[in-house]
Amino acid sequence: MGPFGGKQKKRKSIEKKIVDMKVLEKAGRSCDDVIKTVNYITPQPLLEYPKTAQVRRGYFKGNYPAATGIVVHSLLRPDWPIEIDLLAVLE
Repeated sequence: MGPFGGKQKKRKSIEKKIVDMKVLEKAGRSCDDVIKTVNYITPQPLLEYPKTAQVRRGYFKGNYPAATGIVVHSLLRPDWPIEIDLLAVLE
């Protein structure tokens, strides 16, 4: 099993962390309002990074936001393989 788990359970864990933030909902918005994502990814899971596209398709329907991927040495929490920032329009 790789850093992203290679398994549905690990991917669901990543999705749950995104959903648990509820930042968009608190602002009265949804994933439809996201215009850009920035993924900070550590070197260890880099080969499995393309699997994140499945997660994106689950949240963003049709109008996909711009996406930037940045490889970093490490993240603040060593058990996180990836950190995702969302930029949304709030009008």
